[in-house]
Amino acid sequence: MIRFCLVGFGRWGRVYYQTIHRLNFCRVDCIVVNNNRPNFDLVNKTPIYYNLNKAIEERKFDAVIIAAPPEKHLYLAKICLLNNIPVLIEKPFTCSFEEANSLNEIIHSSGVLCMVGFQHLFSSNYKSLKENINSNEENITVYSEGIGDGPKRNSLSVFRDWGSHEISLALDFFGQIPYESYVERLADKSVDDIFNTSYYIRLKFSKGRIFNAIFGNTSEIKRKTLIAYSDKKLIYYNGTDLSNSIIISCGQIMNPFSLLTKGTLPVDSMLIEFCRLVMSGNKYSDTVKVALQTVKLLDQFENN
Repeated sequence: MIRFCLVGFGRWGRVYYQTIHRLNFCRVDCIVVNNNRPNFDLVNKTPIYYNLNKAIEERKFDAVIIAAPPEKHLYLAKICLLNNIPVLIEKPFTCSFEEANSLNEIIHSSGVLCMVGFQHLFSSNYKSLKENINSNEENITVYSEGIGDGPKRNSLSVFRDWGSHEISLALDFFGQIPYESYVERLADKSVDDIFNTSYYIRLKFSKGRIFNAIFGNTSEIKRKTLIAYSDKKLIYYNGTDLSNSIIISCGQIMNPFSLLTKGTLPVDSMLIEFCRLVMSGNKYSDTVKVALQTVKLLDQFENN
């Protein structure tokens, strides 16, 4: 049984709490929040702390999940790593590449497991998509959409927050850095609100491979879709349902049974993998490399 210390109990903190309680091999040992006491109707008798160091002193847990605001990620993760505690950091990894690079140095010097919460990279549907399209072949085009109704942060732009999901998918799928990029803000440009808007990005990779994405927090309905196609086939992935990816070739659905089968929720798959790494004593997750590259690109885009 993996025992978690959950840091942060906002929107995603509650998602993590509910997800952990759905799984039968882990539990929430304690919760750490700031001094603004939230609604704890969900947490039953789970111990509540207002200081992570205090929780570490008094409790015995196996790992920490950081679902606090992004500007606190570096500080909180550093505490965990220096106390030899594996940590899962909800995306975005950090607020800048300078912070990301500093945290990466601590990860390597401490030799402690750190994983970044790019949940869609762990989705069974996304993995099926990657397996059925050879990302090394030429002329692959990917269309991605990640739209929802929040969170609307006052300290972090939509581009950095939601864009971290899309860029991490592009980097993971093609396994390299794009050589050319284009960014366009889609919301009303007369309204200077970088915290409530949508964007379109186009990333070009070698061998005619292109990643297109629309993302933002301007929709009341959450959508996460991914379409990848080459000359040979097209694969459709819906990240908001549990059916497997649909593979279409020559106008025919090649795996019709996929519409009737169920996959695993991305956040479930991610926590399952994190627990596996913790139990196996693994010291590194590939998500850190993806996170570093993602934050570096986000810095470049925002600075330009």
